[in-house]
Amino acid sequence: MASILSLIQSIAASKSEPLMKFDVPNTTFGDAFFAQSGIRIEGTYGISSPYLQFWFDCTLVLVIDVIFGLIISSILYYYVLPKNLKQTAMSNSNVYVLGFGVIIPCCYLLPYALIDATGIQNSVVRFTLSVPMVLYAFRCVEAMCGFVPPAVTSSPLDYAIYYATPTELMFDRKNGQRVMATSQDIRRSLIGTTKTLITILILMSLFSPYNYEPFQSMNAREESLSSIRDYLDMKHLGNCLITAMMFQQLVGLFGSATALAIEVMTGYRAVESMRNPVMEATSPSDFWGRRWNVAVHGVLKRGVFQPVRRFSSSFVAALMAFIASGLFHEYLVHLT
Repeated sequence: MASILSLIQSIAASKSEPLMKFDVPNTTFGDAFFAQSGIRIEGTYGISSPYLQFWFDCTLVLVIDVIFGLIISSILYYYVLPKNLKQTAMSNSNVYVLGFGVIIPCCYLLPYALIDATGIQNSVVRFTLSVPMVLYAFRCVEAMCGFVPPAVTSSPLDYAIYYATPTELMFDRKNGQRVMATSQDIRRSLIGTTKTLITILILMSLFSPYNYEPFQSMNAREESLSSIRDYLDMKHLGNCLITAMMFQQLVGLFGSATALAIEVMTGYRAVESMRNPVMEATSPSDFWGRRWNVAVHGVLKRGVFQPVRRFSSSFVAALMAFIASGLFHEYLVHLT
């Protein structure tokens, strides 16, 4: 949770002047609750404006990712996919050497090289740079193992759009074809992106004075948590909930903005990556499988679960997907 909090805090590290400021005077209303929770509401507040340099940097590294994805998609389309269609004499061993020995290491090492060359310091910009690379690595595995959706293999352009898109395209469950985006879909994505951005600005305005830890828990006071009781303290859990809400909104903004761009530029409908899992999930499986970061769920299914399931049981395949998820999350934490 601390690493996620550092991502959120880094957004406000180079913030511009607030659009509007207002004072909240000291009041006796709810004194008992605020004294118990550790929240102090009196003081000067401001409505934060978007930091344009930050959003420009995120967009720039995302463009770099997409260009890299387009290059890799061409290599996979002409040298790996035909192997699955029995249209080339390229051996399985050469395909695996190309994938596991060249493409996948490049996906994981290129962000380090770019960060070292450009001196990127902002954790969120680093996160934005690295996430598509992880998706590209898993999509390389699905290409080698033959689990690419058939609808995207009809032409190099179709596969390039699918591979380089840092989100999931929507496919019809009946015929497996891609779903075309209507004007209503584009309008819905635009509204969703705008709502998410406004929500982030409001949450930043509310919680940035507290460094995004409004409840004065031991962790917020930079004291170590030494027992289970400390972790289950309501103040600590309140800070964790706020951090989870902020992170959900940030990942949701990345997904909705990307989906909007894909729908406008290609005409294909993209899957909503975040479906308000923190507030609307009805079970752990609903949270992780259908609401939280659907793009990652899709690549783990085709890039880990299905290849392992071909040679083993469902339990082993699920376990390997769980391990892969943990490893790439540790990679993201290390990189950011």
